[in-house]
Amino acid sequence: MIEAAGIGFNIADRWLWRNLSLSLQPGECLAVLGPNGAGKSTLFRALLGLCPVAEGVVLRSGAVGYVPQKSAISMDFTVAEVVAMARSAKKGLFSSLGSADWLAVEQALATTGMADFAKRPFQKLSGGERQMVLIARALATDARVLILDEPCSSLDLDRQALVLGLLRRLTGRSQLSILFSTHNPDHAFAIADRSLLLDRHAGFTLGPTHDVLTEAALSHLYSVKVCLSDWQNGTQIHRNMLISYER
Repeated sequence: MIEAAGIGFNIADRWLWRNLSLSLQPGECLAVLGPNGAGKSTLFRALLGLCPVAEGVVLRSGAVGYVPQKSAISMDFTVAEVVAMARSAKKGLFSSLGSADWLAVEQALATTGMADFAKRPFQKLSGGERQMVLIARALATDARVLILDEPCSSLDLDRQALVLGLLRRLTGRSQLSILFSTHNPDHAFAIADRSLLLDRHAGFTLGPTHDVLTEAALSHLYSVKVCLSDWQNGTQIHRNMLISYER
C-alpha cells in the first residue's frame, strides 16, 4: 500500500505541486503525465521515501518495487543475477540467498517472459529485454505496488506494446497496484484507470483517465493542438491521440 496525503514539494522557492493526495487500490493502474520539469520523477522519489516532502505525509506498508528510467548496471551480470539483487537487498550485504529467494527470482522471470534469458549477460540484451528484466527485479521484492519511471522510454513500438501488456496483466491477474509515468497519453489510454496531470503552471489534475485526458487539457499541457479519436475493437472502445504540429 502507498498513500500520499496533502503532499507538496518546493525547489528553489518554487512549488512543483501542493496539496496532492493519492492512493492506489489493488489492481489499479495510475498514469502520471506532464512535461519535463513538472515533477514526475520527484513525485516518485518522494513516494519511495528517497526525498522528503515539504508538506503532507507519505504512507507506505510492505515492499514497493521501483523501475527507474535507466539502469545503472554496468558490470557483466547475468539476467538472473540482476533479478537476484532485489532479494540480496532485502537480506543484507553478506547474506547468501536461499532456495526461497531463487524461487522468487525464477517466478519473476517467468512472469515477465524472461525465464529463457536467465543465464544471458544483461548488457547484451536489447532495450526492451532489459526493461522486462528490471520489472522482474522489482517483482522479486514481493512488492504489491510497482512504480515505473517512463517504462516505455526509447523503446520501439513492439517493445512498448510488450511492456504495456505486461503491466495490464499484472494489474488484472495479479492485482498489483501500478504507478507509471509517460510522455505518451496513448499509454495512459491503453492501461490506466486514473491519470494525474502535472502542469508547471496550473498545478495538477487527478481523476479517471478519460475524464482527465481531454483535448483541451492535453493541448494546454504540451502546447500543441491535440485531437482525440475513438475506435472500436469488438466490444472494446479505444481512444488515441492525434497531434497537429502546426502551432
